[in-house]
Order: sequence, then structure tokens, then C-alpha cells
Amino acid sequence: MLKKVLKKIILFILFFSLNASGEKVVLDKIAVIVGDGLVLESQFVLKFQKYVQEFSKQNPEQPLPPEGFLKKQILESLIIEELILQKAEKFGVRISDQELNDYMDQIAKKNNITLEEFINKVSSEGSFQNFRRDLKNNLIIQRVQRGLVRPKVFISDQELENYISSAGSQHWE
Repeated sequence: MLKKVLKKIILFILFFSLNASGEKVVLDKIAVIVGDGLVLESQFVLKFQKYVQEFSKQNPEQPLPPEGFLKKQILESLIIEELILQKAEKFGVRISDQELNDYMDQIAKKNNITLEEFINKVSSEGSFQNFRRDLKNNLIIQRVQRGLVRPKVFISDQELENYISSAGSQHWE
């Protein structure tokens, strides 16, 4: 029993001594802390690159807006997205894998291709996992935004009656 404990302690010390002398590698950096979450530098850089690429593709003759302005706008949009995603999590807003798959299938059908062809196309242009995560986050954000707007829309009985009477009189004339 004592030998097993000593072996584990020696392995533990050996493991950590090897790691301590090893080279440190930075995987990512925090761009900004948002509430209970983070925006990573890699997210910021990726979104900036995508924006520049899309802008150049859609507006080949126009110069890009100033880089400082773009970076500020992109960082603000990432912060807002993170806050909305946190709110969604707090209220239990979720998108199931099946919903996500169905939505991707709809996108594929709109583009007259199969789901497999769509996945291959997305994979050839970048990381499919990143695309899937971003799509899921966008759907969650849309769901939260609809939920935030819906309760604020109020139509009184009088407005409804006025609409029905005006629509009815136009239709039957």
C-alpha cells in the first residue's frame, strides 16, 4: 500500500517537474471580459478578417473604413453578442442539434444543394465546427431578440377593431 502511494507521489512530482521546465505556449488571449464570459482575441481576429474579406468582395471599388473604427465596431458587436448569449443561457434559450441540422438543411435546399454538399462547401471555406457554432449562436441571438421584442408589442382592442373595419371596408368596396 505504501509503495503504491509513493509511486503515485513520485509520478505526480515527475509529471509536474517536467511540465514546469517545459516551454509555455499561449493558446489564446482574452480580448475583453463581458459579464460572466469572455471575448477571446482569436474570436476578434477571425471576425475582423471575415468582415474585411466580405467587405472587399462586396465593395471592390470602395476603400475599407479606418481600421481603428472597424476594430471598435467589431469588438462592440462581439460584446453585445456575448451579453445576449449570456441572457439566453440565463433564460434557458437553447437550439437543439436537430434544430440546427434542420436549419442547415433548409439553407442547403435554398441553395439547391444537398446537406452533404453544403457541409463540404463550408468545410472547404473554413472550419465546419466554427460555422456550426456561429450559426447556433446566431439562431439563439435571433430567438432572444424575438423574445425581447414580442412582449413590447401591444395592440389594443380599439386598434384591432379599427384595422378590421378599415381592411373590411377596403376589401368589400
